[in-house]
Amino acid sequence: MEIWEFRGIILFILTFLNLAFAFFLWRRGRKDKATFHLGLTAFFSALYTFTCGATVFFWDRSYSWQLFLGRSTWLGVLILPAYLTFVYYFTGRTRYIKLKSFLWYLGAGIISYLALTTPYFIKSTQVNPPFIQQSAGIGDPLGRFFIFLAVIVGLSYILKEYFKSTGFRKLQIKYFISGIIIYSIGGIVFVGILPLIERQSRYFDITALFSFFFIVLTSYAILRYRLMELRFVLGRTAVYILSILAEIVIAFLMIFLNTQLGFLLPANIILVIALIIIALSFHPLFRFFEKMAGKYFYYTFYTLQTTLAGLAKQLSQTVELDKLTNLINRSLLDALKLDRVGIILKEPEKKVLIPQQLINFDKEDISILLSKEDNFLAQYLKKIKKPIVREEIPLLIRETEKEEERKLNLLKEEMEKREVALCLPLFVEEELTGMIILGNKLSGEAYTVQDINLLTTLTAQAAIAFNNALSYSEIEKRKEELERVLKAVVGRELRMIELKKKIKELEEKNKK
Repeated sequence: MEIWEFRGIILFILTFLNLAFAFFLWRRGRKDKATFHLGLTAFFSALYTFTCGATVFFWDRSYSWQLFLGRSTWLGVLILPAYLTFVYYFTGRTRYIKLKSFLWYLGAGIISYLALTTPYFIKSTQVNPPFIQQSAGIGDPLGRFFIFLAVIVGLSYILKEYFKSTGFRKLQIKYFISGIIIYSIGGIVFVGILPLIERQSRYFDITALFSFFFIVLTSYAILRYRLMELRFVLGRTAVYILSILAEIVIAFLMIFLNTQLGFLLPANIILVIALIIIALSFHPLFRFFEKMAGKYFYYTFYTLQTTLAGLAKQLSQTVELDKLTNLINRSLLDALKLDRVGIILKEPEKKVLIPQQLINFDKEDISILLSKEDNFLAQYLKKIKKPIVREEIPLLIRETEKEEERKLNLLKEEMEKREVALCLPLFVEEELTGMIILGNKLSGEAYTVQDINLLTTLTAQAAIAFNNALSYSEIEKRKEELERVLKAVVGRELRMIELKKKIKELEEKNKK
């Protein structure tokens, strides 16, 4: 294989990765504009890597074909308006966003059209191993300046967002920004600065290679830090891709065996057999890769899903409070692989929250946490009616007043001190009846959106179960009290009867 073909194949592989990345982003992007435009960025990146791959792969075709492919690489400029629109949404700079997005797309569209149809951007092309040299036209400097300006504007906004972010938000965008920066630097150097200096472009395909870092680091941010809540979608996409690739391997293996081992069955027979095998094996293969992904890719989600499905059945069958708290604590500890877990319930008579059962939490520490700032934790849970993730408290602070901001900062510090990572409120109708507190995962991974959604479903069922258990416990307590009273009354009555009997016997003796 020649170096040209090898370079082309790598660029085509990157085209596929960019398209796959765009596909899974769009699955989520129907509801989230930032995610949609990031998917659009990946799509135009796929278009750019494809044109670069075609240019180097088909370098030996006619001159007119080479020139057309070379000019088509300027379609990569469409990455920029999509990327900038994403940045505007991602950083919250949505004022006049439609106008700003339109102007960037207008500029990119004009450049793309003129580059494809005129010699203003590429006058000629020439193969000069190991490069394909493209001579710049009179409009080339303007196009390069547009690229440089757009990349710098986008980077400045996204870096400002990074430096003003704190805590979990900063972790979320750290690796994502690294991918964007590497891709942007590749664009600035190889399609911005060097072509302006040399008055020709011969490194255009190198920039396309930098899209690999954009995909990998953004995927890592999604998987590790729940960037834009996309972790599960990425995982499912990977499972589908692996399943399809496995089926392709099976089909090629059948063709290989047929030709190499001398079976020589007709092609139509091989095709029918392959389709039957693929139809029968796709589901088992998908389940196999899904199980592997569940074990190594997003393990706790599938474990938690399975555990909670079984736990939901047991909740309605368990009415003893101690057994119920132990069942929930142990199930969550094992399913999520946690270092600690605890259940806090409202005491029916005093109407105060007290730790019911804690595993690896200190009871005194948790009691102090509950009492801080006039029980702010319980008050805030009652107000927002959703879980509090410790690492996401800085995101909540943006939407609060100054006094509440101070209390939230204090709450974050107290949760960190006591290693409480997540608080799940328990509600019966509108009343906060308790909470489940979770520690950190032993793996060090953050809680995913899917984890929290499943746990929220559990808390709705658990709240009812705890309410029933407390009612049952109260009934049992009253029953015991009544039995003691009854026993005392009956005992007293028996003693009175016995005393009367003795008095009567004494009276009879005195008469005699």
